[in-house]
Amino acid sequence: MDKLELVKKYGEYADYIYQDVLKNDWELKDYETKNEDGLYEENIYIADDNDYIELVKIALEIKEKIHNKEIKLYNGLLELNDNHTLWEIENRENLEEEYPYELVKKLMQFEKTTDTEIFTEGRMGRHICVHNTMENACNYDYLCEVQQKLEQELIDMFN
Repeated sequence: MDKLELVKKYGEYADYIYQDVLKNDWELKDYETKNEDGLYEENIYIADDNDYIELVKIALEIKEKIHNKEIKLYNGLLELNDNHTLWEIENRENLEEEYPYELVKKLMQFEKTTDTEIFTEGRMGRHICVHNTMENACNYDYLCEVQQKLEQELIDMFN
């Protein structure tokens, strides 16, 4: 079972572990002793200790990637893009009327393609973000790739 499948298998339990790892400054050995008898804090039960430890390892890898800026955050969300897309559009004719409509279409296309809710944040919605979940963090490179492809299509549409 790959990382993403394991994370999906445990869903909200995986997210609980992920958020716990993000907020604490613990090492793997601290989590190994915390999960004795298959019980986790808040009565979350993961029957297979190997799955629990693997989820902690995945969360620790993600935390390291966030620390190294391989995965970016914006206001607590996973940031897929911080581009000034409008600056890359040379043909400004009808931009004010058409751009917002076309942007929404691309955002909806992203959600349909990835089955992931997307947000625009900041001035002019330049920060493209998704929820900071363990599943989205495991899928971060793929989500960035889809977003960048759709962004380029949007730029090409106007240029």
